[in-house]
Amino acid sequence: VILESYAFGLPVVGSDRGGITECVSLFKYGKVIGNFAPAEILKAIDDIMAKVGADGWPAVYENSQEILSREFSEKNFNIHEKCYRNLAAKLHEKNHRTD
Repeated sequence: VILESYAFGLPVVGSDRGGITECVSLFKYGKVIGNFAPAEILKAIDDIMAKVGADGWPAVYENSQEILSREFSEKNFNIHEKCYRNLAAKLHEKNHRTD
């Protein structure tokens, strides 16, 4: 889910458990938190959005794409991207039928 979020240029807030820290720490627009107390989650979101506000959404997407292409298999990324584009097209078609 983390890589999928970054594939679409969306920042991530994740826990410090498992391999989440190692993954999120690669990206500029992400925050790892120790517990999921509401105040800590809101603070993490505020911190990320402050960075996004300063740099702009295109920078988030560019950072995500740079890290994904450098750190992860380009072939696998392209497969996932194609899958999601096809799914999005089908959902769009389903939601905009005139019959």
